[in-house]
Amino acid sequence: MVSCTSKKQGELDARFLHEWNEAYESGIINDFFSPPVAGRMYTYPNLAAYAVLTNGQGSLLKALPSFPQIEKIEKHASLISLYAFYYVGKKTIYSFHYLDDYLKVFDQEMKQLGYSATELSEGKERAAEWAKKINEWSQKDQYKETRSDTKFVLSNKPGSWKPTAPDYADGLEPNWHKIRPFFLDSANQFTANYQPYPYNMTDKKSSFYKELVEVKEQVDKTNVEELATSKYWDCNPLAPQHVSHATYAEKKLTPGGHWMSITRNVSKDRRENITEAAKAYTLVSLAVNDGFIACWHSKYYYDYIRPITAIQDHWDSKWNTLILTPNFPEYPSGHSVISGVASTVLAAHYGNQTSFIDNAEELFGMPPRAFSSFSEACDQAAMSRFYAGIHFKKAIVDGVDMGREIGTFILKKLELDETKK
Repeated sequence: MVSCTSKKQGELDARFLHEWNEAYESGIINDFFSPPVAGRMYTYPNLAAYAVLTNGQGSLLKALPSFPQIEKIEKHASLISLYAFYYVGKKTIYSFHYLDDYLKVFDQEMKQLGYSATELSEGKERAAEWAKKINEWSQKDQYKETRSDTKFVLSNKPGSWKPTAPDYADGLEPNWHKIRPFFLDSANQFTANYQPYPYNMTDKKSSFYKELVEVKEQVDKTNVEELATSKYWDCNPLAPQHVSHATYAEKKLTPGGHWMSITRNVSKDRRENITEAAKAYTLVSLAVNDGFIACWHSKYYYDYIRPITAIQDHWDSKWNTLILTPNFPEYPSGHSVISGVASTVLAAHYGNQTSFIDNAEELFGMPPRAFSSFSEACDQAAMSRFYAGIHFKKAIVDGVDMGREIGTFILKKLELDETKK
């Protein structure tokens, strides 16, 4: 059978790009990268592959700041694109053995498809040259500089964020607004468009007080189905678990990783070719990256208190949320923003009424879920945070709206159709 398929034909199957993404995703999960960092990481390997496949002329590249030029590739573009994914991805994660392991499988399959040792070697060489350019460009996005930047200084102002139980960890990525966006004009572009209610624990008729009551009442009555939804969309890769004197951390997908998994499933269902699949991965990852930048600027700009802090300080010191409250300010809801961004660009790319099976959490023991549209999945992901008590309703509603506004802005900048039904 191998001898019957010895002649290589045109583009390689998109299956290989999906498998490279799966191997890369395993490394991201194993390394416990935070949601914003993981959102950044998904971009560069997929962007490298997409640029090769489109010879640097892809529609998603035209708005990128100072994007490096690629020399025209006359043959074996799909092979080179996949090696480029490998070389770029390997520079971004610590657990790169997942990529190395898949490289052995990939090389063997390429040989079975008829590529000679010389062709594979030349493909790797060309891919490494391009990957070097992408890696050099990525190093100018301020990520490295923010690794040693200042920590977040807590405020004594009433209603400001404080570290939450059980670990009382420092604020996560307070300098993420300094990361270079791909499409946004600035990190604060959408911050003023959405604001939380003023903190007020003295007036029972105030919007803040009413929202706090709403959160507590919801958690007290959250049913089995709502709790399952909260856990399904938890997507907290930094959730420590405490059992007696032992502490361990659960490994999970991030919000961006969950939406990348959804993208992969839809691409597979559509039986897309490798260039189409690369465009989908790249579009979603770029949009998610910018969503995190905008969201994180708002989070630390408003420095807003978490429900658990207000309830424990004023009403019930033993009250708790149903999933772990992440260690960063409350407003807006990050998962809501990212779900709004991802669902908006996916709806424009595939059509909002696209039905799909989401099996992103199957790896973590949860059954797949069926959705009739991207907006349905977005709304469920957002509300999951309210069911668990880690966000106020306004942070969720505004977060989705902000995400959709960011997604629409990106689509217009790329001159893509944002009204596809």
